[in-house]
Amino acid sequence: MNKIAKSFITIDSKSYEYVIEYKNIKNVYLRIKDGFIYVTCNKRTSKRFIENFLINKKDWIIKQLNKEHRKEERTLLYSDQEFLNYIKVNVNKFSKSLDLYPKKVTIKKMKSAWGSCTSNKNISINKELMYYKEELIDYVIVHELSHLKYMNHSKDFWSLVGSILPDYKALRKELKR
Repeated sequence: MNKIAKSFITIDSKSYEYVIEYKNIKNVYLRIKDGFIYVTCNKRTSKRFIENFLINKKDWIIKQLNKEHRKEERTLLYSDQEFLNYIKVNVNKFSKSLDLYPKKVTIKKMKSAWGSCTSNKNISINKELMYYKEELIDYVIVHELSHLKYMNHSKDFWSLVGSILPDYKALRKELKR
């Protein structure tokens, strides 16, 4: 049975609570989830080792906690239905402009992409875009529709995106932040 313990560590004069889960594993793992610090380690790992490990990772920990805090502060701009309607209307509008039509459009939670396009001409849009302004959602829609013609990020691909959104570079940069 795994043992779980809670403790506190001071980093840059601020106290943080963390959870330690002891398991039969070789390495030490660190993750931040829902604003909490989790350490998973071997049952024989000393508290001193864990604290040194956390102090060595302090920059990463603070960065991740700040990122989660910013996520919590975001304002939901659309209800599920409003977002779905916005996607449908704008996929339709941009499809006509580009003369490119997906077989299917799905909205789902994605961890590492704003959208995706398969070789079967199915497009997925990240549900997290519900927190973003229309121009950024439109950029993702146009980007994924353009993949229906170019399944790469070639010069021709970006030229097609730019034909609809001349300021796509600024939008792309804003979305990356």
